Amino acid sequence: MKIKLDFVTNSSSTAYVVMIPKNFDVVESFSKIQNGYHYEEDLGEEFNDNEAAFLEAIISNIEKLTNGEDLWGDDTPGFSTTQEILLKEKFDVASVDISSDSGGILTPVNRKRIEELQNENKT
Repeated sequence: MKIKLDFVTNSSSTAYVVMIPKNFDVVESFSKIQNGYHYEEDLGEEFNDNEAAFLEAIISNIEKLTNGEDLWGDDTPGFSTTQEILLKEKFDVASVDISSDSGGILTPVNRKRIEELQNENKT
């Protein structure tokens, strides 16, 4: 497994480890990326231009991440836009090559988990 600590392009075989602050304003960040590449693609292809349903899905995705759930690219409506928001807000901690055809994954992490990983690497 290879871990990169800098920005990487979207890949179907990459997991993005993200940390989301409790005071994150999804609606404000959503408005910053409107008319972006993933926004237009996801809105048109997945939500038939229904922006309210699209925003609701993005909010749901962020809530799932803050509750510790993974988001898989192929199974998550609005995945690319959710990923774009998190990367633009610099909430990505690391990316991990996973050699998967899942369309990518977003994995949440908190301070406790980071400390656990650091301790595992010391032994």
